[in-house]
Amino acid sequence: MKETLSNISFVVLSSILGAALGMILSRWLIPKGVGLAGGPMVLGYGLLGLFLALIGSLMIKPRLSRQQLSIGNFFLFLLTATFIGWLTFKLNQ
Repeated sequence: MKETLSNISFVVLSSILGAALGMILSRWLIPKGVGLAGGPMVLGYGLLGLFLALIGSLMIKPRLSRQQLSIGNFFLFLLTATFIGWLTFKLNQ
């Protein structure tokens, strides 16, 4: 049960970070003058990052040992918490 939860959390956390990374990188990929089309383009980059991270994590997960998976989950959790904190700070400014 614990190993299954660890596998699921690895896939979910890496997918969330992939989506966040895709949306952050879209800042430099989308031109400034696109107007209202910029929002859906950011969403598209976020979904692309989510799917790429999902496929990548599903391919990497079977190759990791239990200890490597727990260390990876720890770092993924720290990165996700940092991103959520940064996002909350930016939204409150």
